[in-house]
Amino acid sequence: SAATSAPLADAQVALHVRNGGSLFTRTGADGTFSFPAVAREMAVVQAELAGYKPGAELLLLAAQSEATVDLRLKTGPDPTPRPDLRILEVDKRQVVTDPVTLQASGQVKVTVLNLGRLAAAAGVRFTAFEDRNANRVLDAGVDLVLGTATLPQLLAPSERVELDIPVSCEQLFRDNAVYVLA
Repeated sequence: SAATSAPLADAQVALHVRNGGSLFTRTGADGTFSFPAVAREMAVVQAELAGYKPGAELLLLAAQSEATVDLRLKTGPDPTPRPDLRILEVDKRQVVTDPVTLQASGQVKVTVLNLGRLAAAAGVRFTAFEDRNANRVLDAGVDLVLGTATLPQLLAPSERVELDIPVSCEQLFRDNAVYVLA
């Protein structure tokens, strides 16, 4: 918080790199966050939390190094209304994995809630993945994409929807955790 210098927990943080890729995470209870290593790039780190104005900072990331960013969010309403999609539940009970081949098939059921002040447009894509490097971020070339689904219709503020994501792949471990990102 800019007013108190107190750490802000559960703020949504995005890292937007110049090549067009983005990574997303949330701050921990101590207000810190981290992203996996990124190649040397110009990037923007952006943080948002309800009740605060969004904050952003431009930085140059050096390959194989650590960068520290101190974003101080100011209290006040967010001037830009937007959807805020939260994944409430990931249910993989309809996914069956062969114990010998580790071939998984079935459907992951995802419950999504729009906590924002603006409707989410149809077509938002949700990706189910196996997080092979355990960082809770979908890393291309590292993590295994299990399947995708798109929001079939407009999702108004405070509305929820259940999506079925078809899955057909060979998992690293039987009954491994499945993560979903929008």
